[in-house]
Amino acid sequence: AFKALCNADPASKWELHVAGYWSNEQWLRPYIDHIIKEMGLTDQVKIYDWIPNVNEFLEGFDYVVSSSFKEAFSLIAAEAMAKGIKMLTHNWLGAKDIWPESCVWTTIDEFVAKILANDYNSEHYRSLAEKYDKKYEIEEANKIMQII
Repeated sequence: AFKALCNADPASKWELHVAGYWSNEQWLRPYIDHIIKEMGLTDQVKIYDWIPNVNEFLEGFDYVVSSSFKEAFSLIAAEAMAKGIKMLTHNWLGAKDIWPESCVWTTIDEFVAKILANDYNSEHYRSLAEKYDKKYEIEEANKIMQII
């Protein structure tokens, strides 16, 4: 998906910052390193194992993208949106139950179109994140406890 974005918009110098621990699959990291090199993306892809301060890490980013196929609620996605960053997540089972359709992509073409769309609105992303505020979770938990 990232390579398709770079191909669709070659004038821009896109960077992909990948954060998080790698799978226990021993072959995965060597494969990722290999495919990055084969696609000519070595200078554009930065990989981090652990991010001690997510808020600082997100400074200067315009997009947060999740390509997971088995995600649940993503805290980094919500944190990014709270900072006014456009978040896009792959259409894993249940993604549209959590995130608005405008934040969900299914195909690579759809991913590229959503990134290149001229619809960036930081206030909108912040407002979407507000519904995930802990105060609402606590209120809902209290309602459940009263029922029990």
